[in-house]
Amino acid sequence: MSHFADILGLLDPNNKISEFTVRSGAGTTFPALTFKAVKGMTRLAVLDIQPDVNKTPDDFDRSRIYQWFKLRFPNGQEGWVRGHVVGISGDFTQWGYGVIPTPTHAFTFARDANKRPQVVVQTGDTTVTVTPETVKVETPATTVTVTTPPTPTTTAPPSVTTPPTPTITTSPPVTTPPTTTAPPPVTPPTPTPPTTPVTTRNIAYDRSRLYPVPMDKYVFVRGYQGPNGHDGVDYGGADGEPMFAGPLGGLVVRVMDCKNCVPDRPSTLMHGFSLGDTRIFNDPNWAFGYGHFVIVRYTHDQLPSATQNTLASLGFGGWHIYAMYAHLKYRSVNANQTLTANQQIGANGNTGNSTGPHLHLELRASANPTFPGWSQIRSGLIDPLMMFLR
Repeated sequence: MSHFADILGLLDPNNKISEFTVRSGAGTTFPALTFKAVKGMTRLAVLDIQPDVNKTPDDFDRSRIYQWFKLRFPNGQEGWVRGHVVGISGDFTQWGYGVIPTPTHAFTFARDANKRPQVVVQTGDTTVTVTPETVKVETPATTVTVTTPPTPTTTAPPSVTTPPTPTITTSPPVTTPPTTTAPPPVTPPTPTPPTTPVTTRNIAYDRSRLYPVPMDKYVFVRGYQGPNGHDGVDYGGADGEPMFAGPLGGLVVRVMDCKNCVPDRPSTLMHGFSLGDTRIFNDPNWAFGYGHFVIVRYTHDQLPSATQNTLASLGFGGWHIYAMYAHLKYRSVNANQTLTANQQIGANGNTGNSTGPHLHLELRASANPTFPGWSQIRSGLIDPLMMFLR
C-alpha cells in the first residue's frame, strides 16, 4: 500500500489561511523556502517524517511534540511542512502511525517513532529481518522488496474474553435520573496501539503514589486542555485491552450503553457522521458522544495524598472525585456496584465520537458524596494527571 500526504490546512473551519510555509528542515529554526504548501494539494510523496528538532511541546497542547513531513511537491521541489496542516493516508507503519484509510490530519495521531515493526526483506538470495530505519525510503519506490506486510514484533495484549455488546431498550439503573444537559463535545485523536508494555499495576500501591493508568498497555496520546478545550486525557491502547478501576476500590455511580454503537460500526464516523458533529452530543442513543461509559466515585479518603493536596490548593479540600471512563468496547460493571481494588470495569474500545481505540478519562471534583449528575459537577472539572500517571 502506498502512502501520501495532502495539504488539508488548519483544522479550524473558520480559519481562511490557505498557504503554509515550507522549510528546509524539521523545525521553525530552518529557513523558509521560496514556495508554499497550498491547501488543496493532494497525493504528495512523503519522503521522511521527523519530530521538531527543538522537541518543544506545542503551546496549545503541551503533551504533544509536532512532527514534520518532508514532501515532494508537484514542481519537483522538496521541503518540510509541519503536521498541523498535513493530512496522511495509506500505510504509514514504517513511521509508527499504522494504516490510515482516509486523509486525516497527522497531528491527531500518536506516533511511536522509536519502536516500529520489523519487516522481512528479500535481497538477492538472502532473507533478513530489519527495522524500517534500515530500509531506504527516498521515494515511493524503495530499494528493496518487502515480501510480507510489516508484522509487529511486540507481544499481543493479554486476551480478553469479550462478552457480546449488550443490547438494551432502557437505560440501566442509575443513582439519579439522566440529566438533560448534554456533556460537552469530545474530539479525541486516533491513537496508535502501544508497542512497549507499560506496567504499573503490579507495583505495590501506597498513598504517596498517583493511581496507575487504567490500562496495563497503553500510550499517552492527548492531554487536558481545560473547560474550553479537551476535557480529559486520552490513553491509546489495543481494542479490547482490559480497563481497571483504582487500587483502592470505588463505587460505580453511573453507566450508559451507547445504543447506536453496534459491534461492526461502533463509532459515529462509521455511520457517516463527521468527527465532532454537534448532533451527536445531544443524542442519548450515542451516549452524548462518549460511547459506552462508566462513572466511578472515589471518595476523598481513597485519593492519593498528592491529589488530596492539589485539591486543597484549588479550594476543593475534602472533595471527592468522579471519574468517567469513556469509549469503552464494553462495560463489565453495573451502577451502584462497589468495586474491589483494581477490578476490571470494561475494555478499551472505539465507541461514540471516536476515531480509534482509546480511553477518554475525565475527572470532576465535588463536595457531594452522592452523585448529583455529570453535568451538575462540570464546574469541578480537573486535570486527570493530578491523580493518574501519564
